[in-house]
Amino acid sequence: MDNPASVQERGAMNYYMAKGCVRAGQNDRAIEYLRMALNEGFTNPKKVIADSEFASLRGTPAFEQLLAAQGAQ
Repeated sequence: MDNPASVQERGAMNYYMAKGCVRAGQNDRAIEYLRMALNEGFTNPKKVIADSEFASLRGTPAFEQLLAAQGAQ
């Protein structure tokens, strides 16, 4: 069974992987990593919305659907 720290660490890794994917122009992968980070409780949708690195994702259907599924819209 996983301990809470390992889940938090995975969430953090997924969040920062999402940032790297956005920088590399891999928006689909970035959204998948964001989904995993959110599902693991690392971050919340409001933090994602406020993070300027994810600005290029705003308005894309997949990003909007992710936020809607998290109750952010």
